[in-house]
Amino acid sequence: MQDYYFIFNDISSKDVGIEIVEFPNIIKPERNIQAIDIPGRSNNVHIDEQTYNGYTLSIACTINPFFKNKQNIDKIISWLDGFGDLVISQEKDKIYSACIKNAIPISSVIWLFPKFLIEFEVQPLKGSINYISEILEINKRSFINNIGTVDSLPTITIYGNGNVTLIINDQQFLIKNINNYITINSEFLEVYKDNLNENNKYNNFEFPKFMIGKNTIDFIGNVERIKIIPNWRWI
Repeated sequence: MQDYYFIFNDISSKDVGIEIVEFPNIIKPERNIQAIDIPGRSNNVHIDEQTYNGYTLSIACTINPFFKNKQNIDKIISWLDGFGDLVISQEKDKIYSACIKNAIPISSVIWLFPKFLIEFEVQPLKGSINYISEILEINKRSFINNIGTVDSLPTITIYGNGNVTLIINDQQFLIKNINNYITINSEFLEVYKDNLNENNKYNNFEFPKFMIGKNTIDFIGNVERIKIIPNWRWI
């Protein structure tokens, strides 16, 4: 029998006596594609926005009788609230960004009924639980393999000075007047040094990304090394 569990905000369901009655299926998120009617044409024109919709993971649970005490119930009430990282036992190497969607009537459901439902509203793209081990450092032209299923939005810190051109798959990104180091965060579309905003040093409309599969990364300028948090993502 498979050992089902989930981890929300670093607390495992097993540690608070929650037992899984029914686990959700793994879902491929819905892709946002617009269908536009064109007068005089029988077929629609489809516009792919290259984004995905969030969805709900519902987990049916029960409480182990040995854990039915007020102290533990209070802990569960406090824990199953708000936003956080979610890991489910079916995908131990992935992280969902999630929030608790439904109201859980703890006092009545846990004490009186055999099971209750937890609904996690999750973002469509999953991250890697091993992201720390996937951090890269380079000091010369290199190749990086995107192991995810969609383009990744990396965080790139350039250690160097002066004007630097970062080159990813032949696309150039100019950063001016670097003083020791600077960070380019493609997920949040920000450039900074520690807590200091340095967007004015970034001379580009787009931000770096790694396409699925093999990517080339290179640079021009006075660069000691480049640290890359690749942020691999899966649908």
